[in-house]
Amino acid sequence: MRYGVVQESVAVIFIAVVASTMAATPLMTLLNERLLLPRAGTRGSMTHPADLVDDRNPVATAGFGSLGGVMGRRIKENGL
Repeated sequence: MRYGVVQESVAVIFIAVVASTMAATPLMTLLNERLLLPRAGTRGSMTHPADLVDDRNPVATAGFGSLGGVMGRRIKENGL
């Protein structure tokens, strides 16, 4: 709209679709959990042993994106 990439009439439709799907997603998830899954059941429980945790390392890094990679190198350089 502001930059003229799409026509305003098309942009209004895009915004309406995005807003309605964002509003509908939690409701659909709730309906799935309350109505469909109890009736259909699941294929079985996915039980598996918990991951082993190495207690020797005082730092845990969750994710190695651009910042996580830098932080991981810094931590390793400092012997943590």
